[in-house]
Amino acid sequence: MVEIGDLLALRASKEVACSQVRAQAEGKVAAVRSKIRSLGQIEQALERLIAECRESGHGSDCPILDELDPNF
Repeated sequence: MVEIGDLLALRASKEVACSQVRAQAEGKVAAVRSKIRSLGQIEQALERLIAECRESGHGSDCPILDELDPNF
């Protein structure tokens, strides 16, 4: 994982304090949580679209595709 590698790379620097490593680790956690929230929103939107899908008709009448590409 890049995130872990970034943290381990700090070991090479003798000037880096443990508090700096901790701060970077906290930043990584915040970034991961943000990605999880974003993925959760995408999941909810897709679940809503799936629920609206009638599964009949042509792709041009599909509410999933209409929502994903409103300019079509």
